Amino acid sequence: MFISNILFLLSTQAAILVDILADIEMVLASDRRFLLGNWVGDALQFAKSEEEIHLYNFNAKLQISIWGTNYTLGLYDYANKFWSGMIQEYV
Repeated sequence: MFISNILFLLSTQAAILVDILADIEMVLASDRRFLLGNWVGDALQFAKSEEEIHLYNFNAKLQISIWGTNYTLGLYDYANKFWSGMIQEYV
């Protein structure tokens, strides 16, 4: 009984979170400056080879998400930002 109550509360809170994230996505999508596709497209315009396309795509997304691991001297998640397109992919 206790476990089922906890699971019910957890699923209720998870549903609320998904709704909030969907609302954030909708607000971000209303402004072209927060569209992930524009950000990545701007980065890709400088690519001159297939290898650079993959690198610039990866770096553009990395820079606005986690931007780092152990090699960034503790700056993990330093550049985390909300962009329309990123939230939708995670929800």
